[in-house]
This record gives sequence, structure tokens and C-alpha cells, in this order.
Amino acid sequence: MLEYILYLFARFVAVSFPTPFKYWIGLRTSDMYFLFHRKNRKAVFSNFGKIPSKKAKYNAARDMFHNFSKYLADFLFISQLNKYNWKKWVKTVNKENFDNAYRKNKGIIALTAHIGNWELGGTILSLMGYPISAIVLPQRNRAINNIFLKQRLAKGLKSIFLGQNLIEGVRRLKRGEVLAILGDRNIDFSKNTRDKTANKATGVEVEFFGRKTYFPKGPAILAYWTQALILPGFTIRNKNNKYTLHFERPIQVKRCKDKEEFIRINTQKIATVIEKYVRLYPEQWCVFEEVW
Repeated sequence: MLEYILYLFARFVAVSFPTPFKYWIGLRTSDMYFLFHRKNRKAVFSNFGKIPSKKAKYNAARDMFHNFSKYLADFLFISQLNKYNWKKWVKTVNKENFDNAYRKNKGIIALTAHIGNWELGGTILSLMGYPISAIVLPQRNRAINNIFLKQRLAKGLKSIFLGQNLIEGVRRLKRGEVLAILGDRNIDFSKNTRDKTANKATGVEVEFFGRKTYFPKGPAILAYWTQALILPGFTIRNKNNKYTLHFERPIQVKRCKDKEEFIRINTQKIATVIEKYVRLYPEQWCVFEEVW
């Protein structure tokens, strides 16, 4: 109940106060979280020790916590966006890549990662008029989970829970629709956690920043089942706290008769394009578990 009340208060602040004020509250809250949540801080330090950043590991990790607090504030503000005003906050780059892919009517796996504002990207595609669903991880608090689902649906973004009813996602892809999915965090969806002991069963070994780790096999499996296009897109925060939605060209999927080989090769391609954006914007990569 307390978590739900805190969420309602945070949403009230996000939609009722000027951006500098709500960010200030978010930044001070994230400073406290950074200070006292040793487990997450340790995991972020570990990750930043393995990826290049212009800043020292401590400062880069603290900036990541700050960026996550801004992401949360902006996520709560999404309810105020509509098809007429979203361009005030978001500009698009290379949108023709998405339009050209969509016209092929093969379905699009809209691949993204926990970088910038991943929730905002799906919302913008929906406000543009594309039929889009997103594979999401359910919140533990049922009341908050229902609010999240309603907020997405109010913007035309449908939800499919991770690990449940993925056949519906396949159907939508085969109808030529868009399915948004995060490709950088390997989840044991039976526990809703990133479980290293389950990596070999649930993920695919890839090379990421020159080291071996596991990425989720879901995007490649969906492409194997449906022959949908995998098109990466990343909604990156700018210095003025507005966003740019970058559309990459579709990944050149390598077709293989062997399913496991198909998944391995194409998951590596996914890891490579995600690495490109993490390398460019490391402090916006909001992953609170050890990746390696």
C-alpha cells in the first residue's frame, strides 16, 4: 500500500510541477538511493569497470542513477503526451528506415535497450499511428502494474507480459504489426529476475564489449518464427533534457536452417548494435545488475 501511495505522489509531482523542480526531487532521491543501496551500486560499478566512459567509474555510475531518476519522472509524464504535442519533447532521426520497413508488411520487431527512455520510444511510435505492442515485465505491485498498463493503453500501446502469451505477439507480427522488445537484459521470467544460474537456459552467449555474457534469445526466436524485420531504435536524452529517437536500418538477419545457429548468430548482431549505443551514451544505460 505504501509503495502505491508513493507512486501516486510521484506521478502527481511529475505532471503538476515544472520540469526543473521534478528533476531536482528525482536527483536528490537518486542520490540517497545511490548512497544506501549497496547491491545496485556495486553492480553498476562492476558494469562501468568494463565499458568505456570518459568519466571516472564513480562519477559515471552516479550519473547513471541520475539519468534513471529523470527517466522515471519522464515516464510518469507520458500520460500528458498526445499526437499533437509529442514533437515538443522528441525529434526523430532516420524515420525513413522505419517507414520503409513497415511498408514491407512483414512485421517489425522494434528492438531497443534499457538506455535513454525506452518506454517513451514505444509511446511515440503509437502516437505516430503505428499498431504497436510491447513485451513488458509485470510489476510486483498489482495496483501499480494496472496503472502502467492503463497508461500505455491510453496511448495505444498494448502490453504482452514477458513469458506469457508470446503466441499473441507472433500473431501480431504476422499481421504486419510492430512488437517492441528490450534486447539487453536476460530475464528468468519465472522469477522476474536476472538469474545468472539460468543464463544458459534462457539466454544466448554473445560478445559484448569484448567479453562473454548472455543476452535474451526472444528477439531472434520471434524473427525465426515470423520472418519479421528486426529494426533497432533508441530514444536518447539530449543535453537539454529533450529526446532524440534514432531509427537504425533493419538488422541484416542471417537465415539458417538450424534454429540454434540462427538464434546465436542474430543475437550477436543484436548485441553489436546495442553496444554501439551504450558506447556512445554509457551513463544513460540503466541496468542495475551485473551484466558480465
